[in-house]
Amino acid sequence: MSIQLFKAAFDVEACLAQVRECLERGWTGMGFKTVEFEEAWKKYTGHQHAYYVNSNTAGLYMALNTLKEKYEWGGVKLYLRLLPLFLRTMQLQKMV
Repeated sequence: MSIQLFKAAFDVEACLAQVRECLERGWTGMGFKTVEFEEAWKKYTGHQHAYYVNSNTAGLYMALNTLKEKYEWGGVKLYLRLLPLFLRTMQLQKMV
């Protein structure tokens, strides 16, 4: 037996209409919906920039690389490449 603690409410027809629009235009990857999302996010947050990324790892890399450039951190490249592996390792340790 499973107990559902949270139940998301979706307008299924509206969601399917958005997916249909992408498929009919031939876009199955980053495209016009990505740009729409980024613009809506900038408006919602009030930030000047917004970038869609396909994973948390990509987002962390972008964030850390931005900090590296802003604060002129030298010799951090190795750590940026090892960080995602470290984070995944920590997640696995919590699961075990």
